[in-house]
Parts: sequence; structure tokens; C-alpha cells
Amino acid sequence: MGADNSKLKVTRKEIPQFVQLQSKLRSHLYKRLHKREVKRKKIAMEILTTEETYVSYLTVLVHEYMGPLKAQKVIGNEELKSLFPGIEIIYQYNSKLLSQLQEKFEAYTPNTQIGPIFLTFSQFLKVYTTFVNRFEQSMDLYNQLSSKNKKFGKFLDKTREAEIKRKEEEQTQQLTSNSFLSLPSILIMPVQRLPRYVMLLQELLKYSTPFRHKDYQDLQKSLKSIKGVTDQVNETKRRVENLSRLTDINSRLDKNSIAKFELNLVSPSRLYSNEYSVICVDDNKKSYVFYLFNDLLLICKSFSRRDQIVAVVDLLKMTRFNQNKNAPQNKSNFGFRADGIDYDNYRFAELKTLKAFMSQLKKSIIHVRGTIRGVQFLENKKSNKEKKKKQKIENGNGNGNKNEKEKDKVKPQAKGHTKSKSARKSFISRSKITKKEIEKGRNDTKTEKKISRKMSKIIEKEKKRGKEKEIVSDVKNRKQSIFMKILEKKPNENKETEKNTKELQKKATRRMTKREIKENQQKDKEITKMKNEKEKEEERKKRGKEEERKKKEKEKKIKEKEKLKKLKEKEKEKIKKLKEKEKLKKLKEKEKQKKIKEKAKKKKKK
Repeated sequence: MGADNSKLKVTRKEIPQFVQLQSKLRSHLYKRLHKREVKRKKIAMEILTTEETYVSYLTVLVHEYMGPLKAQKVIGNEELKSLFPGIEIIYQYNSKLLSQLQEKFEAYTPNTQIGPIFLTFSQFLKVYTTFVNRFEQSMDLYNQLSSKNKKFGKFLDKTREAEIKRKEEEQTQQLTSNSFLSLPSILIMPVQRLPRYVMLLQELLKYSTPFRHKDYQDLQKSLKSIKGVTDQVNETKRRVENLSRLTDINSRLDKNSIAKFELNLVSPSRLYSNEYSVICVDDNKKSYVFYLFNDLLLICKSFSRRDQIVAVVDLLKMTRFNQNKNAPQNKSNFGFRADGIDYDNYRFAELKTLKAFMSQLKKSIIHVRGTIRGVQFLENKKSNKEKKKKQKIENGNGNGNKNEKEKDKVKPQAKGHTKSKSARKSFISRSKITKKEIEKGRNDTKTEKKISRKMSKIIEKEKKRGKEKEIVSDVKNRKQSIFMKILEKKPNENKETEKNTKELQKKATRRMTKREIKENQQKDKEITKMKNEKEKEEERKKRGKEEERKKKEKEKKIKEKEKLKKLKEKEKEKIKKLKEKEKLKKLKEKEKQKKIKEKAKKKKKK
């Protein structure tokens, strides 16, 4: 095999080796693609199966819990809404998603597209926010009702028994999975479903390539939108939990102590970190509570009813502590407020107390204060880097391009001062270019006017014949083509280009022949026929799909009827067997009584 720079030469002996290499490469690539497609299909089927089980659990909630509770009036309407917040809307959207997925998976191929379905569905995922935010409240209400309301407890027992009977009769896997799950274990599923969508779509993207699968971009967009919704849901949940904790702590505190320190504990910018209970040995073993936030530390005495505030530490105002006695310390910089204590007395005592519990609180304070200061530091660092880059660019362009700037600059001249010869030549050359361009523009406007005049004449003639619409469309198209060709020309062209433009103008202004009109009409008819045929085919496909759906529904109904018949027959057989058993028992009892009577008669005779 010899190789030149231009072409690669191959002998006849070496051809079979190349063929073998090509076959091996193709087989290797095919195996890789096949493995990928198999894994992709598994993940897609997992999406469908998990969605089916999820919707089945939602049907149990809506039809077996919510419906009977409303009808029997076991709970009030407000309690029912707080126990099942927004589940009916979630059930509607997820059932639509399931139906769309089932339609796609009826005829599954490697090119089936799932991304557009999730793109449309991701817009409606904000419905989950109400449920996730109120989930803890619904669980608390469930615990209260199950412990206090007897009707609710009886209702739960009845539903469990009914589900167990159904399992024994039908014996299907879906009903077994639903029958043994309690109500709180089903209520958790909507909270767990959003991150599950993200995991499944990420796995599906791993085994789908952008060149082979058309679904790749839609999947990326749907994954981004679902991630954004999940982040929003989690953020709202954290805010609600934080505000509920702040209100709970505020309710524990004494109102008089809050008024003394002028403390507004509940605010959206304040974050709860942790709380610590401490017993002070010096103060007769009294118990204290430390509430830690991102900007505050509350030191309170713990009582049976409410906690009394002793001191407040502003963590954002705190600076370095100086242990020297003679060192000056400002109360504002120190960030400490206490009630009924002189500053000189508590200055060094405060340092000791802070040293005692700062080692315990260090970890929890760092992750709150460190994030704030770290973000500020990084932002300042980025801004400084950008400023330095701009300065470097400006300095580099200023040093290297001084001559270009000086060339572009034109110095103002005094009156009566004439230009030099070189300056005049450059000015004349520039002015010539501009004149040519101006002349070209004038010529273009002249041609436009000429064509428009000829157009008006042609249209007036053809109005009489009744063929205005056809000619106007053809003339406009010709006019556009002429002007596009004129615009594409360069300024420095020869006289031949001007001749070509005149010929094109003549062609545009000439009248259409009868043959051309007939050909255009035939083309329009063929296009309309093609459109009508496509519409008819689409209608046939839709009808076929509707007929298949109806057939499937009929088959399902027939199967359900057959199941009901079989169940009724089984019940009848059971009843017959029970009756036969009862008859046998009665006969046996009669025989026993006869034997007893015969024995009694024999005894009397003796």
C-alpha cells in the first residue's frame, strides 16, 4: 500500500483487509447503539409504569377516601380541604399525562418523542406547591382525627377491610399494592414524585444522543423547567417552615420582655439555625435557652409557661474581642444588649460566657455568616477582575493602534488655509466612490419608476379581460426577482451588466401567454388536490384510531362483565355448598336422634 500526499492507493491484495476492518467497525458501532437503545427503552418503560402506579394511588385517594368522606359527612368541608390540599387538580393533570404516554408507547420505536409531552406538562407542575407547603398540616390533622374522631377511625377500618376483600376476589398485583398501604403513606407520594421525574429524565438523557434522537432538545428543555419548578417548591417550603418556627418561638417568649428589648422576631430575612438548653451552675442551677438565628442570638430563662429574654446578641455587629482590661470597647460594636446590668460589670463576664458556648455554636454560625460574607467577597473579586481586564484591553489598544487613531482624526483648519496635494488626492478618491454610489441609487429609483408605469399599463389592459388577480401576483414576483438581482450587483461592474438589467426589465414587463396561464392554473389544481388527499388521509387515520379505541373499550367492558359473571357463579356455588352442608348436618342430627330414641325404647322394654 503506497500513500501519496494527494490520494491513497490500494492494491487488490489489500482490499479484503479493508473490508474486514470496515465490517468489524460497523458491528462494533451497531452493538454500542443497540445497547444504548435497549437501556433507553427500559428507562422509558419505567417512566410509564411508575406513572401508572402513581395515578392508581391518586385514584384511590380521590374515589375511595375523598368521595365517601364527602358523601357520608364524616368530616367538614374545611377539614377535608386541609387534609387533601389540591389533590383533585393533581389527579386531573397526571391522568392526562398518563393517557398521552400510553398513546405514544402503543407503537414504540427508538424515534418516539417523549420530550414534548413533558414540556407541556412542566407548565402545570406549579400545582404541587400548595400540596407540598400544606403537607405537614395535613399530617397533623390526620393524627388528630385518628386519635379523637371515632367516625374517622371506623371509616379507615372499613376501607381497609373492603380493599382486602377486593384483593382476595380479583387477585391482581395492583390491588395488592394499593390495599396494604395506609393513607399517610399514599399522601407522601406527590411530595416524592417531582424529584423522581428529574432522576428519570436525567437517566433518559444519558442514553439519547443529539444527532440520532430528535427528542434530545425537548428533553433538555423539559428537564430544566421541571428542575426550576422543584427548586421553587423547595424554596417556598423552606420559607414557610422558617416562618412557622419563628412564630412558634415568638409565642413561647414573654410579651413584657419583647417590649423591653423592642424585638421584632418574625421577619422574612431572618433564618432559624438551632436552639440549645443550658443549666447554669453559678446561678442556682437555673435553666437557660439559647435561640440562634442568622443575625441574632437570644439568651432566655426557661420557665414552665413562657421564656423570659435575658440578653440579645446582634451577630452582624460583632467584631474582634479584646481581652485586655484597659482596651476600649464600644457597646454598639460589641452588639450586646442586656436588661438592668452595667456595662463595666458585664464586659469581661460576657467574654467568658461567649468563650464557653462559642465552641459549640461555631459550626452553626459559620454556615450562616460565612455564606453572606463569602458571597460578598466573591462578587467584589469578580468586579475587580473585570475592571483589570478592561484596563488591560484599553491600554493595549491605546499603545498599538495610536497610528490608526491619528489617521482617522482630522485637524481643524483655519480660514484661508489650503490643503496639501496628498490630502486633496485622498479627498478626491473618496468623493468619487460616493458619487458612483449616489448615481447607482438614482438609477435604481429610475428603474423602479419605469417598471411601476409599465405595470400600471398592463394591469389596466388586463382588467378588461377579467384576469387581474393572476397577473398581479405574477408581475409582483417578477418585480421582486429583478430588484433582488439589481441589489446583488457590485458598484464597479461593466456595461454588460447594464444590458442584462434592461433585458430582465423587458421580460418583467411582457405580457403572459395563454399557455403560461393554463400551466399555472393546472399547478394550482394539482396543489389543491394534494392538500385534499392529505386531509382525507388524516381524517381516515383519526377515524381508525377512534374505532380502535371504541373496540378496546368494548372489549374491556365485555371482560368486566365476564369477571362479574364468574364472581356471581362462584358466589352461587359457595351458597349451594353451604346449603348442602347444612342439609347433611340436619340429616346427621336426625339419625342421631333416632338412635337415641331406639336406645331409650330398648331400655324401657328391659
